[in-house]
Amino acid sequence: MGAVTGFAVNPEAPDAAVDFVNFMAEKSNQEKYATAFSTIPASDEAYDAVTDENLKAIIEAMKSPMACSCGWIPLSAEILATLLIPEW
Repeated sequence: MGAVTGFAVNPEAPDAAVDFVNFMAEKSNQEKYATAFSTIPASDEAYDAVTDENLKAIIEAMKSPMACSCGWIPLSAEILATLLIPEW
């Protein structure tokens, strides 16, 4: 599985699945993914690849210690954008 804030692999998954997640987690691949799909990369090292101002605002909100008093609740960028920008 993948999401704005990370990737996960079932502990029983084959080595190829782990290799793929490690490949996708590389900074250069996260930058390419973010650019190709106009989204927020899972790796904070690749945040600089984000050019959309709305997504940049979401990244800044994710970095904020005040994002949620109970801790950050991860949601997809698309869901957050829909909540923040209703015309999407």
